[in-house]
Amino acid sequence: MWFRRYKALWISTLLIVMAMAVFSAHRRALLSPSPFEEFLFTLMKPFQWSLTRGTEAVRSIWSGYVNLVHVQRENRHLHRRLRELEQKLTDYEELKAANVRLRRLLSFRGDLGVPSMAAQIIGDDSTGWFRTVLIDKGRRHGVARRMPVVAPEGVVGQTIECALGVSKVLLITDRNSAIDVMIQRSRTRGILEGKGEEDLCTMKFVARTADVKEGDRVITSGLGGIYPKGLLVGRVVAVQKQPFGLFQSVEVAPSVNFGRLEEVLVLLRSPEAEEGLSAAEGS
Repeated sequence: MWFRRYKALWISTLLIVMAMAVFSAHRRALLSPSPFEEFLFTLMKPFQWSLTRGTEAVRSIWSGYVNLVHVQRENRHLHRRLRELEQKLTDYEELKAANVRLRRLLSFRGDLGVPSMAAQIIGDDSTGWFRTVLIDKGRRHGVARRMPVVAPEGVVGQTIECALGVSKVLLITDRNSAIDVMIQRSRTRGILEGKGEEDLCTMKFVARTADVKEGDRVITSGLGGIYPKGLLVGRVVAVQKQPFGLFQSVEVAPSVNFGRLEEVLVLLRSPEAEEGLSAAEGS
């Protein structure tokens, strides 16, 4: 039963053994093969061809598997390298943009001609009730309350709270902000107040007969003891003169884009000016 079941295998094995015996007996002879040997060669040719093709197939599959493993390993390495290069490119672009901003900030600092300190925006008011931001400079850096905060584009606001290493800045768009300003062209004065919910300000107490036009530049007047004179605040975007009343309505768009603000300058005061401002607040 077992022999019949594996009959083909036994026959194939026997033929292979016979062929190997013939090859071994005549491996050193150079004579022509006998008829029996020719018969064996003819009989073994299909098996040799199948064995050769099978061996080549196995070798090809193994080679393909090895190559596939190598390609997958190389592919993972290339993907990892690509992510590293993309991150380096991102870091490079960020450093490049920061360098441009800081160079502009330093140039503006030199043009101001007053003592100042660079600071970075590290947070803002998350409640939505106030228009404030946090900077990474505080009392240990020489920052005190009511110091002007500016950017190359214009006035940002003033410090209202100072901790050891951080300060809170009230933006000019907050309703509690008030700055003495004037129209640069006509020298018309007024008080600039924030509108709170919008990135707009209102210039109040502008006489109805005063010369104010859309597009006029608004600058600090230097009065009030906080902001130096001549700092850009914004531009007039709307003027409304009512047929009655003492004042006209003037809307001002700040020159600073607060949504893109990252670095600022804090204008420092001398100890004498600090004492004078404290005395004025106390009185």
